[in-house]
Amino acid sequence: MAIHGDNTHAAAGQLNASHGVVNSRPVRAISTAAVLLLASVAPADGVLPGDQQVFFPDGAGLEGAAFLSLLLWRRRRAPSGAARALSLAALLCGCSYPHGLTRTPATGTPATAPASLSLAVLYAGSDAREASADQGGNVWIATASGVRVALSDGGLLVFTQASANLASDAARTVAGGPAGQCLVGFEPQEAPGAANPPQLNYLTLDGTADAGVTVEAFPFNLTGEVVQANHAAFDPRRDQFWIGTNEGLSLFDSARDVLEHRHPVHPHGLTNGVAITRHGDVWDGDEFQLSRLNAGPQADFSATFDPVLTPFPLAQQNLSALALDAAEHVWAASLSQGLAVVDADAMTATLWDLSAGLPSLLVQAVAVDPDGSVWVGTADRGLGRLAPSTGRWQVVDATSGLGSQEVRDLAVVTSGAGGARRVAIVTGAGVATYSGP
Repeated sequence: MAIHGDNTHAAAGQLNASHGVVNSRPVRAISTAAVLLLASVAPADGVLPGDQQVFFPDGAGLEGAAFLSLLLWRRRRAPSGAARALSLAALLCGCSYPHGLTRTPATGTPATAPASLSLAVLYAGSDAREASADQGGNVWIATASGVRVALSDGGLLVFTQASANLASDAARTVAGGPAGQCLVGFEPQEAPGAANPPQLNYLTLDGTADAGVTVEAFPFNLTGEVVQANHAAFDPRRDQFWIGTNEGLSLFDSARDVLEHRHPVHPHGLTNGVAITRHGDVWDGDEFQLSRLNAGPQADFSATFDPVLTPFPLAQQNLSALALDAAEHVWAASLSQGLAVVDADAMTATLWDLSAGLPSLLVQAVAVDPDGSVWVGTADRGLGRLAPSTGRWQVVDATSGLGSQEVRDLAVVTSGAGGARRVAIVTGAGVATYSGP
């Protein structure tokens, strides 16, 4: 076990997980204290048996305790009783630990064989990354070769750096806004400290016969770091976008100002999942925790993150996507631990794994259908659809018409002509929609 000054908090989580203990404030505090005491008596090279990495959370109390214990360790001195008491007191009183969740394994019925879906292809290309619909039913597609938009009345438009003056052709995320409008985030173009070009574009279709587009460019505000937009989501009630980045959450507000960034607990929360409640609060899913920014109707960017949760048993949560159902329970996808549904009011997490019918633990995308079913995109086993009321699964894969075993993104489209529901499915073979039951 390598003990580092920025990674004690995951060690506590891994100690808990390895002993089947659900995270709670006192348990995490005691576990972290144990890690600190281990650090204080570690050999001079700082390496203990094992290969676990451990992390300090972003809390002054823990950092103080960590500094004290590690100072003793570096001087090869065993901590005194007073030092140990001071470290533990700082841990108990000064840190924002994840709240305890009661975890329950789900019971489900696996699919007996792959099902087939009738799909309408929007874009046939292996470089598609995300899809999102605007309020007019146009489906915007982020690709490595520019931005596509499948119009609600038919046709596919292509915008690139050369044709439309985009910041880059390497689009990472798209979030459809009002009809004909979309926020686009790109791969970083420069190195930290350099004169970074704008990483966000706001696209507005001009509605003319030549399918023109207006492109506005916006930078992230940090000059000493590269901020990468991983996933953006539109809040139609407040006409603004929340953006998950490698630096936590950022806000693109209704005045088109970029506000960034907010960390939940860990100082480097790589946020991939963003979900917005009806009240305006924002769920943030990153590699270490699931947390809620209580921004409220006024989009308070300085609001607190509460609760901070770890739905899965291993400390490295690897959250990849989030979706809210009608009851505003959070469906959280993990790139390594499967799927969880979290009821933050009851403080419970129901875990779906292979034994409960989940096609794969490598979940990259999740979306909730208006009928209550849950769509799940995996990295290696295609598409799953769960009926939560019965626990029954359907699976669609490359052998049954999906075109690829990798599902990268999912988006439910309910706007556009007639308001008919469609599910946009982004795979390694392109983007298609499903409009069946």
